[in-house]
Amino acid sequence: MTDAASEVQLRNHLMMAFATPVVAYPWPDSDELNRELAELVLADERKSDGVSRSNVGGWHSATDFLDRDAAPIRTLRQRVMSITAAITRAVTVASDAPRTFNCRIDGWANVSRHGHYNSVHIHPNCL
Repeated sequence: MTDAASEVQLRNHLMMAFATPVVAYPWPDSDELNRELAELVLADERKSDGVSRSNVGGWHSATDFLDRDAAPIRTLRQRVMSITAAITRAVTVASDAPRTFNCRIDGWANVSRHGHYNSVHIHPNCL
């Protein structure tokens, strides 16, 4: 994780629900990023049939969405990495010893319109 991970402070935004951290973190300046991401996703939807996973109707991108080298995706990926590091720091036992961890971040996009949904499913071996 990068030094940017240390910028995310969760104390006022973290709630433990049945030992599962639930975070609603208000990233500043997200409106423009969300607009840019929506444009990318909708352009992808027009170019590709997508994949069929848990989606019933709608569109599901390939699972390498966060690997792309577009500016808004880079920003989203950095935010996901930062919040992952912050959550890990918040829920692990405090120690003065430096801590490191390895993780792999995957992501995809879904487009759901009226009547579309995702069926009940699980993501095994994921946090």
